Amino acid sequence: MSERSSQHIDTGTDDLLLSLEDAVATVTLNRSDAKNALTPEMIDILIGVLADVDADTGVRALVLTGAGRAFCAGGDVKAFAQRGGDVPVGDDSVQDWFDNRTRRQTGIVGKLRSMNTPSIAAMPGAAAGAGFGLALACDLRVGCPSTFFTTAFIKIGLPGDFGVTWQLRDLLGAGQTTRLMLLSERVGADEALSLGLLNRLVPDDEVAATARGIAGQLAGSSAQAIGAMKANLREARHLDLAAAMDAELVRYRACADGDEHKAAVRAFAARSASTGQR
Repeated sequence: MSERSSQHIDTGTDDLLLSLEDAVATVTLNRSDAKNALTPEMIDILIGVLADVDADTGVRALVLTGAGRAFCAGGDVKAFAQRGGDVPVGDDSVQDWFDNRTRRQTGIVGKLRSMNTPSIAAMPGAAAGAGFGLALACDLRVGCPSTFFTTAFIKIGLPGDFGVTWQLRDLLGAGQTTRLMLLSERVGADEALSLGLLNRLVPDDEVAATARGIAGQLAGSSAQAIGAMKANLREARHLDLAAAMDAELVRYRACADGDEHKAAVRAFAARSASTGQR
């Protein structure tokens, strides 16, 4: 992903598309006929794409979206049914199943939350099950009146994966998380906005452009500062105030010594001088 012109990049499958334009990578889950339900192949390819995005200093923001009228329906329940449930396949042992699931969840949810590159979920419709977890792992979420969230796990006799329980509790607290997990209620767009599941609510036909605009804004900001902010946010969950402020200062000092901060200060001073405003 070294070239910076607008381009589509071959991922090896039509089920997951990748494009790059102006330092913004866009990943599209492309199984609209299945509401973009995730297959093992898609998950494995997405793991590699996210690792590449995070390693490429020329990619400064990521948009994750779904084709058609859904974001992601989670796991492919029809495929589960064909093999008698979400169970080990072929010669795989139970330990193989655990190892693969751990690798896949860490490689997607863990990577989205830990990577320096900021991520925006552009949500044209449903996020269910693991798709809910995928959306929650993004830093920001843009939805529309057609967007809704549902945990859905109880409907297929499962307790949840992709970090949905942890991420919901982190965002909403225990009470709302218990309601959404046990009752699998559908959270529509307006409620999602009020709860903080969505950060922006726009008309259906403006989701992609709005997410792209936010990504462009972030791509034009200091990558070092954004990475430091994401680290501060992660650590704030478990550090006391004094320790959090100490950690902030270490990253503040590193950014203050960086070229992006110095360039931003010069640009700010130049704008102030030209307009006479601070």
